[in-house]
Amino acid sequence: MRSATATLAKAYLLWFLPGLLLQFPLVALGSALRATGIIKPAVGFQVLSVLLNIVLAPLLIFGIGPWPRLGVTGAALATFISILVADVLIIIYFEKKYHYLRFRFPLFTPQTRIWGGMLRIGVPAGAEFVLLFVYIMLVYAIIRGFGPAAQAGFGVGARVMQALFLPVVALSFAVSPVVGQNFGGRRADRVRRSVYSAIGIASVMMLVLTLIAYLAPAALIGVFSHDPRVIAFGSDYLRIVSLN
Repeated sequence: MRSATATLAKAYLLWFLPGLLLQFPLVALGSALRATGIIKPAVGFQVLSVLLNIVLAPLLIFGIGPWPRLGVTGAALATFISILVADVLIIIYFEKKYHYLRFRFPLFTPQTRIWGGMLRIGVPAGAEFVLLFVYIMLVYAIIRGFGPAAQAGFGVGARVMQALFLPVVALSFAVSPVVGQNFGGRRADRVRRSVYSAIGIASVMMLVLTLIAYLAPAALIGVFSHDPRVIAFGSDYLRIVSLN
C-alpha cells in the first residue's frame, strides 16, 4: 500500500512541480497589473486557469471521450496545462493591451539595488511559506506510523482548510491595491475605511467558516473520501485546527 502510494505521488509530482514553476510568471505579472489598479484581467486569467483545470481534470483522470485515462497523473497534467494557458494569455495581454510595461529582453540585466529591496520585502513573507512547508513535512513524518488513512485524513483536512481560507485571500488581493492607491493619493479616510471594512468582512466570513468546520467536519471530508477512517482522522484535524 505504501509503495503504491509513493508511486502515485511521484507520478503526480512529475507534472505538478513544473506547474508550480509556471505559477511564478502568472503571479508576478498579475501583481504588476494589480499594482497599477488593473484588477479584472489579473483575476480573469486566474479564474480561467481554475475553470480550465476543473474541465480538464476529470477528462484526463477518468479518460472521458477521446482523452487518455491517466489517473493521478491526469490531475497534475490538467493543472500544468491550465497554468501554461494562463501564462501565455497574460503575456499576450502585456504585449498587446498593457501600456505601462513591456518585455524588453536587453533590459533583463542584474539590478542588484532593486533585487535587494525586493528581497528585504519578500524574504520574510517567503520564510512564512518555508515554515509551513517544514511543518507539513514534519506532520507527515510523525503520522506516518499511523498508516495511510491518517495521512490521507490529514491531507484532505489540510486542503479543505486551505480552501476555506480562499475567500479571505481573495479579499486581501482586492483590498491591497485600493489601500495602496488611496495611500498614495493621501486619502487617509479611505485607507481607514477600506481596512476596517476588510477586517469586518473577513471576520464575519471566517466566523461562519469556523463554525462549519467545527460543527460539520465529516461533511466536508466526506466530499473527498468515503473511507470511515479517513473521515474520522480528517474530522478530528478540522475540528481542532478550525479553532485557530
